Amino acid sequence: MTAHKAGMSLEIFEDHLDRFGGTVGSWPERIRQHAETLLSTSEEARELLAEVNTMETYITRAAPLRAPAGLADRIANRAFQQRQQNELHPTHPAYGLAEQISESFSSANSTSADTATTGSKTDIIA
Repeated sequence: MTAHKAGMSLEIFEDHLDRFGGTVGSWPERIRQHAETLLSTSEEARELLAEVNTMETYITRAAPLRAPAGLADRIANRAFQQRQQNELHPTHPAYGLAEQISESFSSANSTSADTATTGSKTDIIA
């Protein structure tokens, strides 16, 4: 895209839309002035702005997606079980997760072996 006679190219305008969003009034003043000039002379710029505003409207109205309760724990437990039983190939996406879980369990077990409970407080033996 080439520079527009208003001083801001459509390419730069589109970049600013991506950075600052479709509310041109909230853009930095110097950039906003150039954008408003471009919008006053370019149908294509107005169409780009309308597209961004439509997309932002859909995004803000969309219901947030939430995973079912406990899903992450179930995935982690299954990956750990498969890793313990050597059912998980090192190229499987869950292999890294299973490795991290295994490492955290082994470090937790080594810490608990160095920990002695006396009365109501726990002392760590160095």
